[in-house]
This record gives sequence, structure tokens and C-alpha cells, in this order.
Amino acid sequence: MRALAVALLALGALAAASPAAAEDRVADRALLAFLPTEPAPKRPLLDKLARRGFAIGLTSPTVGGYRPRQMVLDVSQGSRISTRAYAESVPQLALRTDFPGGRIGGWGDAVTRAEDSSNGLVPGLLASTLERAGRSVSYIGVAGVENEEAIAAANRRGLLRRAELTTLGTFTERALGLWGSSDLLVARLPGDRDGLAALDALMRARRPNDLVLVVRAPPTGRLRLLETGLAEPGAPPGGRLRSGTTRRAGLVAATDYAPTLLDALAVPVPDEVEGREIERVPEGSADDVRAVSDRFEIVVTRRGPAIRGWLGAVLILLGVLALARGRRGLRLGARIVSLSALWLPALGLLPSVLAPGRTAEVLLLALGSLALGAVTD
Repeated sequence: MRALAVALLALGALAAASPAAAEDRVADRALLAFLPTEPAPKRPLLDKLARRGFAIGLTSPTVGGYRPRQMVLDVSQGSRISTRAYAESVPQLALRTDFPGGRIGGWGDAVTRAEDSSNGLVPGLLASTLERAGRSVSYIGVAGVENEEAIAAANRRGLLRRAELTTLGTFTERALGLWGSSDLLVARLPGDRDGLAALDALMRARRPNDLVLVVRAPPTGRLRLLETGLAEPGAPPGGRLRSGTTRRAGLVAATDYAPTLLDALAVPVPDEVEGREIERVPEGSADDVRAVSDRFEIVVTRRGPAIRGWLGAVLILLGVLALARGRRGLRLGARIVSLSALWLPALGLLPSVLAPGRTAEVLLLALGSLALGAVTD
């Protein structure tokens, strides 16, 4: 009986604490900040974020080709496919403030493009999910720039409930005020030093249960991994980032932002979101994260030779089988090549772990994928 009484008292205490815990979660806010910076050797932004107590890492912005607008679209939908899998290129999208709150011009084209992909992509899913849960989403940026980052704050109709474009001199004051009345604030910070100063002011205003996710604003030009920092409620400073999407310390994906922000605000993650919540790995330094970046640069430079090597191996295989078995050999070769093409992306992950030389990597991808195609035929 005594044990039963103790158990009942414990259950009562948990029940009494649950509303308070839930209320604490409801009070949480989140900030998604895009920081424009010029590229620099050795990625000094990683050190600057680490000194501010952030867990640091790099974000893979897109797959299959790089477009800044595609990255923020992927953030808004929490899922992505290769940019080459779309029937159309990413449309022109721009923030318009001629509508109450704001709207994204060209949004209908983005929705149609996503629907035509037949992959369940839902642009604006992040903001719409928060709005359905009674949460508020706002955007702030500096007037005079494109502000494509506002796409991440748009709902499924391409609308923003609150959007402000300010001058450089008033940005910090307006951002602090807007964050004070928003559950999620998406911000395109001013560039470089001014942006870091604004981030510092926002961090000083951060409440104990607030989450702050900051990423280098996606620049124009070639594909780059983007420096990223995360400050979580109750987490000690430092560490590296990882997620179930990448499964590698120091690396996350842009699609991981949506589930991370939704979880921080105690809002269920929709089934359409394929990203995974960003986690903190306690150990590691900026140098460890830079090593991930260095390896990525090597892999990118070897992508062309690897594909050419695979195509060469395909031609040799088809020629040998055609000489040996005629049309039957060609049909066999076609099946092996088709399966090989399916294996190739998976094998492409191995070089980042094994770190082979250039020749070994080309042989691994070309011959390995064909061998797996033959085995699985």
C-alpha cells in the first residue's frame, strides 16, 4: 500500500508539473538569421560564431545544383530533391510589401513547379504549420537588397503576416521589437560587421528558452557549404552540429531547419517534412568543421572526372558484352548500366569517409557501381 501511495503521489506531481512545462515551451521563441558575408580563406565566420557560444557546422544548401532561391525554398518546405529533377528552373521570387504584411511575387510559379515534381514538396509549409498552431512568423531585412530570405517566412499562399524592411541604422532596434512579438523571426541581417553587431544585440536579448539558428546567407556563384551556428535552450556553449540527414558531425542540410524550429516551438512536424532535427555534438572545434569543408571541396573537384570515368567504363562494358553475346549482351549491359546509375549516388558518399586518392576514387565509383549493378541484376 505504501508503494502504491508513493506511486500515486509521483503521478500527481508529474501531472501538476506538466502544464507548467508545457507553458514554458509555449513561451519559447526562435530566430532564424541569415548573415551575409564575403567569402574568406579558412572560413573565419566559424571562429566568430564559436566565440559567441554557438555550436557550429556547415549547411549543405541544395542538391544537384546550386541556386540561392532554391535553398530558402527548401527551408520553407523542409524537403528537397535534386534541382535537376525539376521540370523548370527555380522561378524569380521577390518580397513585395504592397500587400498587408508582405507577399512573395512569383509564388504561384514555385508552387506549380513543386507540384509538377510529384515528390510531395510543399513550399511555405514551415510558416503555415506554425500559423495553424497559433504561432506567429515575422520577417525583417534591410531595404535596398533582394531579401530572398523572406521566402523562408512565407506560408503556403506566399504571404507573410508581418514583414519589415528597415534602414541599416534602425535594423537592430526594429529587429528586437519584432522578435519581442513573434514566435519565429526570420531575419536577413546586415552584412559582415554590422550583421555580427546586430546578432550580438539579439543574443543579448535572448531569453533562456529561446533558440537561435544563424547561417551565412546563400551567396551567388558556385555551390558552397555555408557556415552555421546553433544556440539551443539549456545547452552549454560550443560543440558541432549534426543531423539524421547527413549523419556526420559538422554537417547539416537546409531541410533540417524546419524540424529544428518546429520542435523548439513545440509544434508537431508534418509528415511532408523530410529533414531531421539538428543535434549538438559536444566535442569538436572549428578546425574539425573546416576539415569537412576541405573534403567537400575535393569531392566537388573530382565529380567531373568520376562521371567521365563511369561513362568510359560503361562504354567498355557495353562493347565487350556486345562482342561476346551480341544483342543479348547489349540487353544485359543496358540492365547493368541502369542499376549502376542507381548505385552511383550512394557510392558517392563513401569517398567522404574513406578519403581515397583521385584515381582510387574514380575507380571506386566507376567500377564499384557497375559491379553492384551486375550483382543486383
